[in-house]
Amino acid sequence: MVMGGLLVLALWALALLCARAGAPRALVVLSMVWTAILPVLGFAQFQLLPGPHHWIVRVVHLVVGLVAMPLAGRLSISVRPSSGTRAAPPLEFSARQHG
Repeated sequence: MVMGGLLVLALWALALLCARAGAPRALVVLSMVWTAILPVLGFAQFQLLPGPHHWIVRVVHLVVGLVAMPLAGRLSISVRPSSGTRAAPPLEFSARQHG
């Protein structure tokens, strides 16, 4: 449960940071809502479908968590500069300038 909670908090932080960096609003909202489903499903899973078919709830919870990870990747890609832009050249160190 601790690992799931950390995953949710990390994805919320990533979504907020990406929103500030200019990620598409729809993707940010989708990520926040999707990750909000995780703890709700996690805490409710013991009451959902008890008995021999409880494995279905556990698999759904796992799939929801696994889908959250590519959403995080999509968020981070959405704020990276496109591959068509040129990166700034590295700073050069000159011994004459520093000593």
